[in-house]
Amino acid sequence: MLLGVALVLLLGGGTSASSILFLAPFSLKSHWGYYSSVVTTLAKHGHEVTFLSPFPAKEETPGVREIVLPQLDITPNMPNVLNITIFYIFKLIPILSNNCAVALEDPQVNQLFSENFDLIMIGSVFADCFLKFVHHFKVPYIWVNRNSMEPELDALFGNPSFPSYDVNLRFDAPLPMSFVNRAANLFRSLFDHVLNGRIISWIEKDGRDRGLFPDDMPSLDKMRKKASLLFLNGDRRALVRGLGRLKQRVLWKWNEGHMEDLPPNVRVAKWLPQQDILAHPKIRLFISHGGINSLQEALHHNVPIIGMPMFSDQSHNIGMGHREGWAYRLEWEDLTEEKFVKVVEGALTDSRLHENVRKKSAIVRDQPMTSEETVVYWTEYVIRHGGADHLRCPAVDMSWFILYNFDVWLALFLAICLVVFIPFALLRCCLRRCCRGTKKHHTD
Repeated sequence: MLLGVALVLLLGGGTSASSILFLAPFSLKSHWGYYSSVVTTLAKHGHEVTFLSPFPAKEETPGVREIVLPQLDITPNMPNVLNITIFYIFKLIPILSNNCAVALEDPQVNQLFSENFDLIMIGSVFADCFLKFVHHFKVPYIWVNRNSMEPELDALFGNPSFPSYDVNLRFDAPLPMSFVNRAANLFRSLFDHVLNGRIISWIEKDGRDRGLFPDDMPSLDKMRKKASLLFLNGDRRALVRGLGRLKQRVLWKWNEGHMEDLPPNVRVAKWLPQQDILAHPKIRLFISHGGINSLQEALHHNVPIIGMPMFSDQSHNIGMGHREGWAYRLEWEDLTEEKFVKVVEGALTDSRLHENVRKKSAIVRDQPMTSEETVVYWTEYVIRHGGADHLRCPAVDMSWFILYNFDVWLALFLAICLVVFIPFALLRCCLRRCCRGTKKHHTD
């Protein structure tokens, strides 16, 4: 059962309070924001939530107990996003594996094994080693993904995935895809599958070598497929000079909180209340790297977008927006002051862009349940029924050979061959006999 979850806020109503353990040990800051919103929603609905992550919240939330392990923040090990390649993850694998040991051997984490929980939620970013908690407590668990659907998650829930039209989140191509794009999309999906298997295998071997997992614990690969549900979230000076040429005022989230030679119409800050700003009636444009959270917020508030993708799913997200007409796309390698100003001014005056954003915003808002209702209802659904095995797709336990009826098609092909071959063989045999008889008659 797959659920698309956007922004999670608050909802009332439904079931008795439960104790929930939310494990997001290796999340990046952007992922943490989404996970934190899920935690806050459940706590405000009356549940007691223990939240393990690398980052502390800015303020306390009643019902939320934080366990903060800053040493698990993987941000310092991430390469420069402007120079990143698909092979960077191979350098992260041993770091992630070691972090599993650091986390599971931490006294605060070990203390959790002596408590009781009704449900476990796990952030899907490199946290497979924390399935140890699922094995220990024997309670249902939910995967929580900061993004929309990915091929490796399809496999966990038995979703058939067709690379002919399911565009990989880390690849961008228009539909229908050309032969070259379909081939590239297929190989990228296969690469992700092999890579994910390599990561799980490494973490499992290292964990068992270190004695982190009990002997009776099933393999991580088997345990990963037992989840009840999956929640989905579906420095350039040219920028400074370009923004300074605009007549509009600009708010810029900048990690340093200050910048030299800043134009008078530009204000920078380490943190900005993005949702509140996007909801303001005077906001005309949103310039973003293309993260899924930011795009969802902008579309919800009917704000046109200029996307400047850097890595991961961002190119895919912005590419989709550009093709559907609700976002402009600007590549970092093509960035110049003149081009930046031209794109911004074009987006501000493009009536078609604004109309497409309005239509997309209406679609995004038109849902049977709000995001917060979805999170609360389905979380409590799993708790009420002690899991959701009845929603589990049978395809999870089927090999691709059987899932796609390869054996049936092979048998059909062989049957057709036999149907064609047998009459042909009989005819050939008859003709040869006839020819032999005729030749013998002529000889006599």
